[in-house]
Amino acid sequence: MLAAISVVRESMTASSELEHLGLAQQAVAAGRWADAVAYAQAILNGSAPEVFFPALQLACWAQANIGGKPAARELYVLHAAAIWRMLALAAPDPAWLRGALDAAILAEDFTTIRALFNKIYQPAWEGIDVAASPHMPLAAWSQASGVALTTIEPAHTEADPHGRWRYEAEAVTALAVDGAEILLGWDFVVTPNGVVLNDSGYASLAMTHAACPHYVGVDRVVHSWQPAAVDVDADVLVMSAPPDLFIGHWIIDFLPRLRALPAASDFKIVIPDELPQKLRDLLALFGIVLERLMPLPRGRRYRFRRALVVHTGDPHKPSAATVQFVGNALRAPEPTDVPRLRLHLLRDTAARSIANRVEVDALLVRYGFETAALATLSIADQRERLGRAEIVIATYGSDLLANLFMPPGAHLIELNYDPAALDAGAAPRSAFLAVDHHLLTCRRAAHSAVTGHRKDSDFLVDCVALETLLRDILVEA
Repeated sequence: MLAAISVVRESMTASSELEHLGLAQQAVAAGRWADAVAYAQAILNGSAPEVFFPALQLACWAQANIGGKPAARELYVLHAAAIWRMLALAAPDPAWLRGALDAAILAEDFTTIRALFNKIYQPAWEGIDVAASPHMPLAAWSQASGVALTTIEPAHTEADPHGRWRYEAEAVTALAVDGAEILLGWDFVVTPNGVVLNDSGYASLAMTHAACPHYVGVDRVVHSWQPAAVDVDADVLVMSAPPDLFIGHWIIDFLPRLRALPAASDFKIVIPDELPQKLRDLLALFGIVLERLMPLPRGRRYRFRRALVVHTGDPHKPSAATVQFVGNALRAPEPTDVPRLRLHLLRDTAARSIANRVEVDALLVRYGFETAALATLSIADQRERLGRAEIVIATYGSDLLANLFMPPGAHLIELNYDPAALDAGAAPRSAFLAVDHHLLTCRRAAHSAVTGHRKDSDFLVDCVALETLLRDILVEA
């Protein structure tokens, strides 16, 4: 095969190396594997790094589709030295590293895989090694292994009767895996035969986090791992936690997993041992007693007698039943004979601040609003205050999850400065909870105090529009 490629290379003409690279990419996309190898091979000698490494990746991938891993390895070994020359550089371009990593994965060159992964990510936890594992969804592994998949709720359409939103809610499924393993903190469950269940984490496998990174190659995921697992003789629900232990993700991504917990089971609940008390208090609202919690250190590999693995779907396109399951637990009993509150929720960080705060505060004082910062309130205080809220005003972000605590018939005003781009989960979540949701579109400020995330922007509230909305709500009441 390689001799044939050399002949093709001599006969090929192209205006530039980039043109050859583009042709190789097109051939791969079309499944024309021999053409892809030929185009890529034509630029593998003497090319600039930004061309060489993508070409090596494409050539190995195409060769693997022609003759399997041995064929990919045969091509790869001719150019492996170039990867190690790159690794010797003080700061090689990450794009080159990722292209080289794909090629090494296809050639099953584990020494180079380990070196590249550590160069890219520099895993923070001690005693961590690297593994390159196949991955598949829960449903596919269930079918391949013969382990029954439980469908708690099938995929279905959720739609607003007024036509404002409509989406497909994913199926809610659970799988009990004997001998399942997890590197606590990574959140993806690994089966006894070494398959990463790629929809077992709270985020897509395409997303990576600094605390415990991974790289999804063309046919493997390269991830942090440990040489040996700690055996835990227990049946568990793998709750894990978000890497930053952020309460918003805990509520929408992890608490819904409790929906799969059999009512009469003695499953332990696996959590990181540093999980804040505030997040543990939320578990108690679901009837999880202290004795059922199994706190374990993050950054370590565990093997459980049996683990219940749950896929709850996209939290920004939730099912009504999942939202109501969480809301029914978090809501306090509806109060009687107590004054209703009007609350303006303030973020506890400088990000997403109201640029015309003085003007907004003056307006809200006239309408009897109090300010509150949920981050400073205990769960008991949140339940009490939000549970008697008449109107809540909150900025786009986790404060919008106040609707899970608010009584039916209350009003949630969302301040959102980019409704077309930012997550739109507050409207359906409010509808499922019988909370009236109102979107007040704001304007981005010219300058922002914090710009670390694409979603972060200070903004200006249209006080005329806000006052008009408040009057309309109060007239209806």
